[in-house]
Amino acid sequence: MPKDPEPKYGTPTHESPECTEELLRQSLSFSQLPAEVQAAARRRGERGPQKSPIKKLISIRLSQDVLECPPSQRKGLASTRGRGVAP
Repeated sequence: MPKDPEPKYGTPTHESPECTEELLRQSLSFSQLPAEVQAAARRRGERGPQKSPIKKLISIRLSQDVLECPPSQRKGLASTRGRGVAP
């Protein structure tokens, strides 16, 4: 049996029916949904719980010559050991 052709974008299907006035009257606003559904549905841009351990904020003290060194002359952390990195 041949497969039905893919519907054209924007064409209502049985999975995505056309939005009618009746369908809009039957729908609920977000605030009318149960609290557990509201909690599960995150709003766009809202982050979920961290999947990995939360990172800790630290600070380091660097001497002025390390900060003034151009990036092209930096050879990585190993080159700063013993000169300019405060304990």
